[in-house]
Amino acid sequence: MARTWMKIPAGTAAKECAGPNCSVSMYFIPHPKTGRPHPVSCELEAEGAKAPTATEEGLGVSHFTTCVDRAMFFGKKANG
Repeated sequence: MARTWMKIPAGTAAKECAGPNCSVSMYFIPHPKTGRPHPVSCELEAEGAKAPTATEEGLGVSHFTTCVDRAMFFGKKANG
């Protein structure tokens, strides 16, 4: 599955994933299609992801594509 990269505005505060086995830092940004808050994570540094700083934007992917606990958020549909 191709990844969709999302820009994270400079100064966006990090939050920890609520999944019991995950604990990855992520950043909530407006989803490009819905405008609703959407978690974006930057742990794929080898692929070009980077966390935002106070002055520079970051780049990440939807945390739902990388979270080990994604079934917790979507139920059985996320297991496949």
